[in-house]
Amino acid sequence: DQPQLPGLLADQAYVALASLDAFESSARPTYLTRARLLAEFALEHLLDKEYGGFFSEAPRADAPGLLRLPDKSIAENAAMAEALTRLYHLTNEEKYRAAAERALAFFAPLYERYSFTAANYAQAVDHLLNYPLHIAIVGEADAEDSRELLNVSLKQYSPAKIIELVDPSRDAARLETLGYPAPTNGAQAYICVGQMCLPPIGEPAQIAESIAQLTRE
Repeated sequence: DQPQLPGLLADQAYVALASLDAFESSARPTYLTRARLLAEFALEHLLDKEYGGFFSEAPRADAPGLLRLPDKSIAENAAMAEALTRLYHLTNEEKYRAAAERALAFFAPLYERYSFTAANYAQAVDHLLNYPLHIAIVGEADAEDSRELLNVSLKQYSPAKIIELVDPSRDAARLETLGYPAPTNGAQAYICVGQMCLPPIGEPAQIAESIAQLTRE
């Protein structure tokens, strides 16, 4: 069966978020690629390029009356902005952050009327304006030491956390962007908040205390 309502913003946003979760937990680049494809669809077909924000579905010239201009949902825009912000931190592509900022700015004069139902909007704004806890694990994707660092990192709580496993042989361009050296003696975890970074960590048992130390500073 074919979808009856293809291209809905809610579908793009929530599947993109799920794909990013899958990328972080599995370290499989195909999930990041999927999230980027969904984001690119939203940017091309659903973005209001004049005023910012995303329409719930693509405008249709043949739709009757006011249906020619679809609604903009604060919840769906918050979810899309969250996905775009996470993509920005995983790719360093400024267009994702810019689109997230414009989407959230569109609702800035309106969010108070939504009361507590705007909670995910507030969270998206917070994640846009503040640096996340960023954990980059540099090592072979299938190596046991890389997976141990990844599994321990995934268990740590932070309201805004970005995790990526960077395999030097697979992700050379990303490694160069991050500015980390290829490990010579086992996998290493680099933990940062903005420009504040700890020395690389090779022992999974040190992850939790290192995060606590960094977030206290």
